[in-house]
Amino acid sequence: MINKIKLLILSLLFLSYPLQTFALTSDQRFQIERENFYDPTACTQSVSNTSSSGSTSGATSGSKVYILGDSITVRSAGSYTTKLNAKGITPTISARIGSSWDFPGQDGGGNVGSQGTGSAAVQADKDTIAAANTVVIALGTNGTSLGNPIDKVIASIKLINPNADIYWVNIAGSFNNSGVIDFNKALADKSSSDGFTVIDWAKVVDPSGNGTNDPNDLIDNDGIHPNTNGINQLTDLVVNKITTGGGSSTSGSEYGQCCDTVGSTALNGSDNKAKIYNYFINKGLTSIQAAAITGNIQAESAGTFDPRIVEYGFPNSRGEISERGKPSSLDDNIPPSNANGQPGYGLVQWSGDRKNGLQQLANSKNLKPSDLGVQLDYIWQELNGSYKSSVLDPIKASTSLEQATYIWLEIYEVPTDIEGSRQIRRGYAQNIFQELGGGTSSTTAGGGTDSGCGTGNAVGGSVAKIIEVAQQELATAPTDPAGIANYIQKFQGNAGSWCADFVSYVLKQAGSPFNPGTDNWHIPAVNSVQAYFKDKGTFHAARSGYIPKPGDIVIYNQGIGDFPQHVDIIISMDGGEKFTTIGGNEGNKVNKVQHSSYNDPGITGFGTIVSQ
Repeated sequence: MINKIKLLILSLLFLSYPLQTFALTSDQRFQIERENFYDPTACTQSVSNTSSSGSTSGATSGSKVYILGDSITVRSAGSYTTKLNAKGITPTISARIGSSWDFPGQDGGGNVGSQGTGSAAVQADKDTIAAANTVVIALGTNGTSLGNPIDKVIASIKLINPNADIYWVNIAGSFNNSGVIDFNKALADKSSSDGFTVIDWAKVVDPSGNGTNDPNDLIDNDGIHPNTNGINQLTDLVVNKITTGGGSSTSGSEYGQCCDTVGSTALNGSDNKAKIYNYFINKGLTSIQAAAITGNIQAESAGTFDPRIVEYGFPNSRGEISERGKPSSLDDNIPPSNANGQPGYGLVQWSGDRKNGLQQLANSKNLKPSDLGVQLDYIWQELNGSYKSSVLDPIKASTSLEQATYIWLEIYEVPTDIEGSRQIRRGYAQNIFQELGGGTSSTTAGGGTDSGCGTGNAVGGSVAKIIEVAQQELATAPTDPAGIANYIQKFQGNAGSWCADFVSYVLKQAGSPFNPGTDNWHIPAVNSVQAYFKDKGTFHAARSGYIPKPGDIVIYNQGIGDFPQHVDIIISMDGGEKFTTIGGNEGNKVNKVQHSSYNDPGITGFGTIVSQ
């Protein structure tokens, strides 16, 4: 009965948070309003131990661990404390019954709101989190994605401590709940891009992965809380994971230092694309030459830049057929070759005997062949070996993006359809050159690396600042209606529609304001934002062949002529036509969304505020 009352209370809380509509396509609006930003085709089961930048050494004696949770963590707090203290680790546990990131929990007497939200706890515990080596998030049971927006939770932690290893314990229970299953899928999908590691409690409770069984008898009769045996196994799982490593190294995060070591190779960058590009810059290549190579790698890896990728349609090392966007397409080990040397594997889809060389290099470093640093070192080894005179030397001598791209395409990669690949790969290379190399033409340019490390900047000057400010607003903006009502006052936002106000404020704070505008920075109407860019000559109509860049302002309609009705900021181009934005008044919140295509019919066009 108590649990039913809790569910009723939480349901009423959810209904009290209205989701405000705004002008996007119906598909885009659905994705934002349900606040579950993952590609449902990307994964069909929970995936654990995913890391954006390689394994970490784990928490050791003297480390500090911060654990944020709900009633499951309340039950488990004593066991966590005992086991971590035994290893010389100091835990701080912040947990409340019935809580989520956005909705308040209860005290022991069942009083809702008496202990605040998870987001409020994080703000109150800022100093503790800033000093922690490891952060464990154990939210999701209450409200799943609605109450626990994954991007925002991770962004908030990273803003406070960009160097902590971040883990998120997924949800398990002896029930069939599609919201829970979807939330676990979303965690798995976002773990790599957002830079955290999933601890797969669901797989321990229910090895079948369908969320309907508890064959190991670890869950209490209420269907969600661990029993005595479950508490022991849960805390063993979490403590073992955070002390043995495998966590996401958030050095390399978008909020702080971005230098990390993968294998034996120092890599600089906030994502794999930047790390790959910067690797070749650091080898002495120009930005044109590095962009040409990275563009080819984007094509070879099907736009993912994931070193684990297995050629689609062929079995991985586990015997599963690799399918686009599915876990079967990723493998930490090299799949065996058929008579034709397939499947291709890794960043450049090595096949045949070349895969043997990759394995040998990985063995010599005592690392997996899926390690990003190992694969980049192997590319460089090949380039200085059998490909030196045919590929490396000509690329070093090249002065045009097209020339460098085609050398790599025709001699190093040699895909089946070379002619059909030219335009695609040149487009990828051009986009990367614009984004990371700071250029817009195919003339010679100097090198540049990712912000905060190495020798330069992945996105130049004010663009980097625009992205930084947008990310800070994502991490710090409130999510409740009352908080939002106060929040938008700082940029003169209108309660009914404040997306253009938000963009105006971010640009002002980044030092690149709309000028002219009200007070030389503020444009409150989306139609006026589009008119501003057209007047400046920096508006690019959608589907005109223009490839948008980070820092661009994207303007939407609903497929009704050219009349614009929503606007937000591109913070990254994610491979192929995908891009990620941060915007205001999206579900009456500040939100981060990945879009499937910049050629979507619901987009009017793009405005460039800062030339790159």
